Amino acid sequence: LTGKDLPVSATYSVVGSGMIVDAQGRVTVVVPVESSTGKLTGSVTVRYSDGSQDVVPVTVQVTARPEAEKYSPSYDPASVQAGDQVVLTGKDLPVSATYSVVGSGMIVDAQGRVTVVVPVESSTGKLTGNVTVRYSDGSQDVVPVTVQVTARPEAEKYNPSYDPASVQAGDQVVLTGKDLPASATYSVIGSGMTVDAQGRVMVVVPADAATGSLSGSVTVHYSDGSQDLVPVSVQVTAKPVEPVTPEAEKYSPSYDSASVQAGAQVVLTGKDLPASATYSVVGSGMTVDAQGRVTVVVPADAATGSLSGSVTVHYSDGSQDVVPVTVQVTARPEAEKYSPSYDPASVQAGAQVVLTGKDLPTSATYSVVGSGMTVDAQGRVTVVVPADAPSGNLSGSVTVRYSDGSQDVVPVTVQVTARPESEKYNPSYNPASVEAGEQVVLTGKDLPASATYSVVGFGMTVDAQGRVTVVVPVEASTGQLAGNVTVRYSDGSQDVVPVTVQVTTRPEAEKYNPSYDSASVQAGAQVVLIGRDLPASATYSVVGSGMTVDDQGRVTVVVPADAPSGNLSGSVTVHYSDGSQDVVPVTVQVTARPEAEKYSPSYDSASVQAGDQVVLTGKDLPASATYSVVGSGMTVDAQGRVTVVVPADAATGSLSGSVTVHYSDGSQDQVAVVVHVTAKPMVIPEAEKYSPSYETVEAEQGQLVELNGQGLPPQATYTIVGSGMRVEQNGLVSVPVPSDAEVGNEISGQLTVRYEDGSENLVPIKVRVKAKAMTEAEKFAPSYDVMEVQAGDSLIIPGNNLPTNASYSVNGPDMTIDAQGRVTVVTAADAPAASLQGQVRIRYSDGSEDLVPITVQVIAKSVEPQMPEADKYSPSYIPVEVHAGTQVTIPGIILPASATYTITGQGMTVDTQGWVTIRVPADAVAGEVTGQVTVRYSDGSEDQVPVKITVKVSEEPVTPVEPERPVEPEEPVTPVEPEKPVEPEEPVTPVEPERPVEPEEPVTPVEPERPVEPEEPVTPVEPEKPVEPEEPVTPVEPERPVEPEKPVTPVEPEKPVEPEKPVTPVEPEKPVEPEKPVTPVEPERPVEPEEPVTPVEPEKPVEPEEPVTPVEPEKPVEPEEPVTPVEPEKPVEPEKPVTPVDPERPVEPEKPVTPVEPEKPVEPEKPVTPVDPEKLVLPNTPVAKVENLVHAAPRQETVSVGEQTQAQQLPNTGESSNPIISFLTWFLSLLGLGFLFGKNKKEEK
Repeated sequence: LTGKDLPVSATYSVVGSGMIVDAQGRVTVVVPVESSTGKLTGSVTVRYSDGSQDVVPVTVQVTARPEAEKYSPSYDPASVQAGDQVVLTGKDLPVSATYSVVGSGMIVDAQGRVTVVVPVESSTGKLTGNVTVRYSDGSQDVVPVTVQVTARPEAEKYNPSYDPASVQAGDQVVLTGKDLPASATYSVIGSGMTVDAQGRVMVVVPADAATGSLSGSVTVHYSDGSQDLVPVSVQVTAKPVEPVTPEAEKYSPSYDSASVQAGAQVVLTGKDLPASATYSVVGSGMTVDAQGRVTVVVPADAATGSLSGSVTVHYSDGSQDVVPVTVQVTARPEAEKYSPSYDPASVQAGAQVVLTGKDLPTSATYSVVGSGMTVDAQGRVTVVVPADAPSGNLSGSVTVRYSDGSQDVVPVTVQVTARPESEKYNPSYNPASVEAGEQVVLTGKDLPASATYSVVGFGMTVDAQGRVTVVVPVEASTGQLAGNVTVRYSDGSQDVVPVTVQVTTRPEAEKYNPSYDSASVQAGAQVVLIGRDLPASATYSVVGSGMTVDDQGRVTVVVPADAPSGNLSGSVTVHYSDGSQDVVPVTVQVTARPEAEKYSPSYDSASVQAGDQVVLTGKDLPASATYSVVGSGMTVDAQGRVTVVVPADAATGSLSGSVTVHYSDGSQDQVAVVVHVTAKPMVIPEAEKYSPSYETVEAEQGQLVELNGQGLPPQATYTIVGSGMRVEQNGLVSVPVPSDAEVGNEISGQLTVRYEDGSENLVPIKVRVKAKAMTEAEKFAPSYDVMEVQAGDSLIIPGNNLPTNASYSVNGPDMTIDAQGRVTVVTAADAPAASLQGQVRIRYSDGSEDLVPITVQVIAKSVEPQMPEADKYSPSYIPVEVHAGTQVTIPGIILPASATYTITGQGMTVDTQGWVTIRVPADAVAGEVTGQVTVRYSDGSEDQVPVKITVKVSEEPVTPVEPERPVEPEEPVTPVEPEKPVEPEEPVTPVEPERPVEPEEPVTPVEPERPVEPEEPVTPVEPEKPVEPEEPVTPVEPERPVEPEKPVTPVEPEKPVEPEKPVTPVEPEKPVEPEKPVTPVEPERPVEPEEPVTPVEPEKPVEPEEPVTPVEPEKPVEPEEPVTPVEPEKPVEPEKPVTPVDPERPVEPEKPVTPVEPEKPVEPEKPVTPVDPEKLVLPNTPVAKVENLVHAAPRQETVSVGEQTQAQQLPNTGESSNPIISFLTWFLSLLGLGFLFGKNKKEEK
């Protein structure tokens, strides 16, 4: 306040709160922040130079600061999962304010607590809102509220599934899942199963699959990291054998050509494309989707021309087509490709500026129109501005001429600024020093008289001549006081000139006068006291009940809810940065909570029939209160019981009123009363028949508690009101207790029971909050040390910190666990070096659980290098010839039983035994077809074995191909040439024995793998359905038949002996046809004698005195009875010898006879002398030719067992016996017998 009519020679003093007066009589009035609206008065004493004085009144009208400036309300951010709720408690909220909130799912109570209910389907992100705080003086604040929402795991949102499907063997089926999210990824486990990005599962069933169920599982990986495991089931039906037409012959896919401009894209839709095919594309910028649609993206700079590619259509049966794709591209004009521009620039008069264009092609030419403007070959525009140019815009335009003749006109703008006066002057101020509480005047240098001045700086003022006066407060600290003087020149330009004053300070305790205004607070609340005149550099401590102080000196006073009215005192110690300190008193006036906040009175709604009355007993009503009621027909007594009298003619509906509860401290509550009036008819509402209720229970913080109602009707609907509460159709109520709920508080809600007749009951729901109990899983910290074990050893791992009363289970390879939690790990001797991972589940006595990881490092034993199985075997396939339109099956040679097989080759498949089946199309051309079988051995090694067939296209019947070379056993056998072969002069005639042979001792049987070769030639009988002897001897025809005059010496099979003359077997007039067929004995189990007989080696080979000529009988021998195998209690005595039959006419048994296994072996008269392999007698008749190793079957025909000439069907087994293999088995057996005989002779010696 500046006084009027004040002499300069007088002195002044002032009396008044916050008032000070300077030497010129100016009164400064400092009004406290917390001052209320009103007048502030004081008086100034003017002492004149002659000793007289005047007292002059001073009046200041004070307007109180709005409460919105006193408080700084805020809400800390919170986190919550979708489907839950969270309560946010605000900071610095006055109890006298009211609150409202705007925000999805947000409500606010009278204390400013914001409850945020997040929908279950909410996604991860921030949920924001605003709370409006309306203060008692009408001012208000808008406070932001932020909640970080975490979406529920997607695995809880979705329920994926796949319907079962049926498919025929050799086909495929696509299963479309249900409830699959587009954002998930998928993986599948299951034979022949694949899954695409949309979760569609393709199941490819092998053609030879058997009827049954094919199962798998799809793992759904959701975008948030959660996952589901979904079962997949396909019912497979074995596919009947039928001709297969490749899908590539059924479809004629094609794509129409299209046109597109460079920089665009086009989608080509194919014609005649099957839905079951998959597609791939080759071509620049081309992609193809699952439906075969080709998208061609053409670069913006593409030239005019044709863009070609090809789509490969992969059909479901493995066949494919390659379809050409052509797109005609038209290049874009260069004027459309480029968007040239020049950014505006600024330049001072007398200078120049170069503007560089944007998006300018190097192949273009440029010209410019504009004052002072030139342009170079790169399109850079140089603008030269005259020195006297005024401020303003200088405009022009550049023409861009592209190489294709198109062009653009680009504007150019330069902002010209005339030179300012600020470039003519260099104003400055010298630094000065001053003590705190003093002032100093700084005179500037090079300051123009025409300029005006302003200053920014604490305590600084500037006059019209630019002199700066710096007034330093008494409490200023040592340091520099800086400011800036702005010099505004007459042309509008300006300079900012720094001003610096070095200040020397006084002790901080003398500079500050800290204080705290007293405050009022209600019991159960808190208040924050902001101190006055507190330095930012000080630290603070406080003494006082419930008081804390922060680093800004703000004192927070928390008053207990049960505190009585009165003063709460304390003191704050201010520790200044220079070591000085002040002790400041703090006082808070406490007002006890009104009783209206202590009680929650309520009345349950009731039902009454018209003409009756009902008495409502209130809940939570204090005995010291008084009551009044407003409502038709309602009265209330001293205990708060409300009597409602309903007129007899009252209509059905609700009768409402309100009870005012007057508490002893003067506070009050308005409590609603509702009575449901029913009409007079004698129908009793269901709401009167039942008295539903829910027990008040206690629940822990963060717990979800479920309440079962009592007295609930069997048929009713339920709705509930309550924070986060839910109710099931059966009346089961779920109440979530917030994790931050205050212990002892009560969570309340109200359940509405709606009966079938429309009547209702309102049932209160209450849950008291109790502290969360610690589970045993939270008390223990179990663990297992990482340990090592040698392969083949076992290891026991004791756990750390394991409870004695828990139960244990373990999940891990080779791991078991005992009742004390000790884990035993047993490793195999051949276990590789690896890290075994497991997990121990600990179930505590209170039901809580822990999952504890366990790791064992396995140290592998050193293993000697072993020869791979691929080096032990030499598998091969014999090349064959086959006619178009048929199929052929080729058995492999030297294939191990433990291997697995795969094949590559058109129309080729391979089974689990390595047999290759090749289907030759009817339209196949003559020539060679090759493939390759991959043999994967049990040790992981592999062989690549070629398969070759020669396709013939003639119409003649198919002749099976004789193999190029004989089957080679795993260990080749070198036959031994005898010293001197037996040379019979004439053929041998079979002689009828005088009596049956009765051996004295049992004969040692020969292993069936190496059959005994007979001394006399045996002519094999080739039946339509082959007869299998007990020990089959099937000689193999060599490449050239043996025709000896004499017995043939066995030779190497690579070079057979040429006999001079073959011996022709005798052909009877009629083959022997027994009444009952003889079933050959299956050679899988040889006859084992009780006592073996050691064979005796002859001193020299058998040489008959005269050759025996076979006699041709006039008619075939017909046995009196059919030959039936019997148990040889005594030897069989045939009446007549059997004449060998014509091999061209096989024996045709009527039905097979089951062979009988003898109880004891046949006992010959003399020991059987095996033939010395060095003096081996071969048959003197040609060996029957085996026509086929493989068979060829025409398409759409079924080949019977009898037609498979390359193999003999074994009885009752379904297995095949190859003649070549049988011969080799017989030959090897002979050699083995000779070896055994030689060994016995050595032992006898």
